[in-house]
Parts: sequence; structure tokens; C-alpha cells
Amino acid sequence: MTGRDDKFQRAGQGPALSFMTWAERAGGISPQPTECLYRRLRLRNPESIRRLETSFRSVIPAYAGIQPVFSFLDPGFRRGDETRASFGKMKPTEDAQEEQMPLRTVYHLNINSDDIEGATVALLPGDPGRVEAIARTAPFARSRELAFKREYRTWIAYLGTTPVLVTSTGIGGPSASIAIDELAQLGIRTFLRVGTTGAIQPDVEIGTVIVTTGAVRLDGASTHYAPIEYPAVADHEVVQAAIAAARALGVPHRAGVSASCDTFYPGQERYDSYSGYVPRRFQGITEEWRRLHVLNYEMESSTVLTLCAAMGLRGGCVAGVVVNRAVSETVTREGLDAGETNAVTVAVGAIARLVA
Repeated sequence: MTGRDDKFQRAGQGPALSFMTWAERAGGISPQPTECLYRRLRLRNPESIRRLETSFRSVIPAYAGIQPVFSFLDPGFRRGDETRASFGKMKPTEDAQEEQMPLRTVYHLNINSDDIEGATVALLPGDPGRVEAIARTAPFARSRELAFKREYRTWIAYLGTTPVLVTSTGIGGPSASIAIDELAQLGIRTFLRVGTTGAIQPDVEIGTVIVTTGAVRLDGASTHYAPIEYPAVADHEVVQAAIAAARALGVPHRAGVSASCDTFYPGQERYDSYSGYVPRRFQGITEEWRRLHVLNYEMESSTVLTLCAAMGLRGGCVAGVVVNRAVSETVTREGLDAGETNAVTVAVGAIARLVA
């Protein structure tokens, strides 16, 4: 018996009652309540659901003692005429009818609308390995994992009574677009990307947090949501919250434009790749972006900002500088720690302001 199935055992109907035991004692049960039962019990194990459905199909005739069981599982259902022996004749209350609305489940993230517990805000790191640490960063509390599938790992945490999701997106725009779209389907309306970046302006120090106000769209994923002429701009409230958090925390920061591209090597004009070759369209491009006052290279902001703006959502990006490419191409352990720590601190502080 699974932990979820154990709710049946705790219903006060005996120490060892199973799905089938209850079903064998029941009769005249309408299939209507089954969906709400899945939600009430948070059944996600396919075997448990199969057993429950099988039990409903195999119930024997009327047993009035089933009523306390369903009252425990779903208080929204009430007994109408006490002389009725068939549960199927009972009428659901308005709360129960609302409970019976189908769950929205998203494939790649492997979570549903009940899992997120009403959350409307999400932090989006790239690395699944950073998710737990972010979700456990103060002032977050009551953090726990919801799902981990492929590059998508999701934890839920609370700021007071407000739920916040932390969902990893993997590297780059295509996987980030899936995460944003599926989270939006579940009810998330504010997205803040948090990650690391390489600065290209010589005066940006390692550990500085870049608050992206807009992105150069060098990606492909965002063009599937809006034409290239559409600007990749951050929501002003998200930008203001990130800047306010950085100032309050004493974290060095810069607000400005990021260059966001699909590739780490040629698209960012790196010559230390396997071939060492950079196509002509990218040769000298870093100096051009530098002259145009672009602050940094990264790989998600164009997708995040374009999708959020195009879909009427709030989006923003903060990234900690782990290397300044005007000085060196080498990322050190100290630089990585400084960039990651500062970015997460500012991102969590920004979210706290946005939900206050």
C-alpha cells in the first residue's frame, strides 16, 4: 500500500481497508465523484488510479455505510434523503462541483494545477542542481520538491502564505520556452529568470548582477512566438523590484541590455571551440555589441522576455557575472560562487517585493 493509498486506511473504517475492500462493501456508486477523489487524495500513481477505477466498476449493490467514507474523502458531498441507499443519487454541493473541474496537467514539467497550490510567481534557474538551494534560500520556507523530469525540476516554497515555484529550464531558449508556456498554462503570471553570465564591458566586475532591461534577439525560439521586430523587453515592475533588492542587499548591479543567443561558442564569438571557427556573421560581433553598450552574453533572456511580453505576462532576468570576457575567458571557482550567490540573493529579494 502506498503513502497516498494510506488515506483510505486512516478513514476510521478499520486498520487494513483497501480500495477493493471499500468497493466490495459499497453499492450504487455513481462514477461522477471519481475525479474529485483523485484530487482529494492527490493520486498520481497510475496503479492506484487503476485500482480505484476498477473498484468502482466492480461494486456490489447498495451499502449505506459507504457514506462516511465519501464524507471523509470529500466534505463537499452531502447525503440528501437519508432513506436513499444509493450514493449515485446524492447531489453534489457547489464546492464539490467546482472540485470536479478537470485538472490541468503539463507533460514536460510533470506537474498539475493542484500541485502548484495557487502559485502565480516562478523563479527560473537553468541548472536543476540549483533549484533546491534557491528554494531553501531565506526568507523562503516550507520548501519541497514537486517533480523532476529531464531538465525540468520544480520545487515549491512559501513567502509567508504565498506559494512560489522554482523551476529549472535547462540551457537555452527552446527548453525555456516549454517551461514558460507550461507554467503559464497552470496559472503562473510572473517569471524571473536567474542565472549566470559573461560580461563584455570592461568596467563590469565579477559578482555584479546584471538586471536585463531588454535583450538582443539572437535566438530562434522567440521567433516562434513573435516576429523578430517585436522587442524583448522586461516588465518594468520586475526590473524595479530587482534593482530595489540589489540596493537593499548591497549587491553590485547594473541594469541594461543583454545579448541572448542560442549557442555558447560561435554565437558568443568564442574561438576555443572544437573547430575554432566562428562564422563570418559573428566575427567581430562582440566589439559591435560592446560599442552598442550591451552589457553581457547569456542564452535565455531573449526567449523569456519575448514570450512573457507577447503573452501578457510579467517577465524579467537577473544574472550574476562569473567572468569578464574583456579581461579573461577563464571562469574561476571564486567567480562562479560570487556570481551565483549574488544572483540568487537578488532574485529571491525581488520576488519577495513582487508578492508583498
